[in-house]
Amino acid sequence: MREIDAGLRRAKQREQFTLEQKWAVRPDDLRRALLDYNPQIVHFCGHGAGNQGLVLENDVGEAQFLPTNALASLFKLFANRGVECVVLNACYAEVQAEAISQHINYVMGMSDEISDDAAVKFAIGFYDAVGAGWSYEDAYELGCNAIALEGIPEELTPVLKKKDRLIISNSNVQFSQRTLFAVRHHSFELLTGLISEEDLSNNIRDYKFQHIEFDQSSFFTVGICDPSSAVKQNENFVTDFLKLFKANPEAKIGYYGIVHIPLQFCVGYAFSTWPKVLLFELDRNTNCWYQLASSDSPEIELNVIISRVKNPVAVAIRIAISFDILKSDVDDVLSQPYEDILIQIGKRQIDAVGHYSQVNKICQAFRQVLDDLHNRLDKSLVVHIFYTGPVSLGFSLGRRISRTIHHQVIVYNYTANTQPCYAWGIKINSNDTPASRVVWTTPIITKTQE
Repeated sequence: MREIDAGLRRAKQREQFTLEQKWAVRPDDLRRALLDYNPQIVHFCGHGAGNQGLVLENDVGEAQFLPTNALASLFKLFANRGVECVVLNACYAEVQAEAISQHINYVMGMSDEISDDAAVKFAIGFYDAVGAGWSYEDAYELGCNAIALEGIPEELTPVLKKKDRLIISNSNVQFSQRTLFAVRHHSFELLTGLISEEDLSNNIRDYKFQHIEFDQSSFFTVGICDPSSAVKQNENFVTDFLKLFKANPEAKIGYYGIVHIPLQFCVGYAFSTWPKVLLFELDRNTNCWYQLASSDSPEIELNVIISRVKNPVAVAIRIAISFDILKSDVDDVLSQPYEDILIQIGKRQIDAVGHYSQVNKICQAFRQVLDDLHNRLDKSLVVHIFYTGPVSLGFSLGRRISRTIHHQVIVYNYTANTQPCYAWGIKINSNDTPASRVVWTTPIITKTQE
């Protein structure tokens, strides 16, 4: 633990970490520590015995095996209370890692016996990377590499289990009955539950549920903002999910969650050529999900206002559904002159869109704007999108972006406490590397501001 503490103390994000230690832990101590500290990472150093369980102590100081099912159930209770990663630095702990990964996003265990030196080097490499702001997945890789750099032939002993691959890792499996793949996509702290059969329309109530968790929250936790790793994970997820869907072509797809705006568009763009996707939104009164309505929808008074300029250097599309989007915020990140296009509904408010027909109407207007830009502006210009609206619509707008004919599109994330408010964005229809697809903005300083 001394080496872990030293690694975190030297980290550039060290102020984001507090190391709490418990020794000679009994089952009651473990539970109370989780309650007292609300940790993001739980690190176990000790002994494991495969199927028998991890070794703790009982009240009289004797060894006591902790049943794997009970341990997994314990972490299930804390999955929505901040625990993001569990490290089981103990021999033969892969069994427990597999069980816990049903509930926790990232879990590391040892597939075999591991020497003390290898266990220490793995921990040092892992926490050096976490302290530098790396994702848990990349930090795991650096931990394994730390073992190899020391010439210890145990770098393959640590294994990583990820909750978002629980179903997709078996991407060629075929399901025997009609199936609904319900994809929950989230990049914020998980505060809501899964959709249930009661949330479905009657015509798909007889479909078999397969819940698929696409969790990107570890890239946007306290002190960490890593959209590049999120883009990389997005690409891997889509590849695996495509294999699963090809093995089950009669299945239906459902999409819901609470996720950063650029990531909504990214996944929608990746799904652009797939069949119809069932969309769900959150009822803020009940904290339950509901499927968008297929019935006649209320009028949303959609307006498209195009402000053309001579010789534009860029195009901004503001899509205002839930809130207004200030042009001054866009001015902070785009050079002048740029063509400004505003797509907005008459009354901007949260939960303004709850019908498929409303989503389709806004998406059609958006697609017409992109097609018009293709026909009249030089293809070297970049289209910058600023959006406020529900996740289902952001996902659907991403599906309308063409892979071949449209300008390069960048979608920006809004954060009220940054300057500029649109601090980063993602190139949606780009073949660049994940790191190159992320755009970090800097404020535009005009002569009057200097």
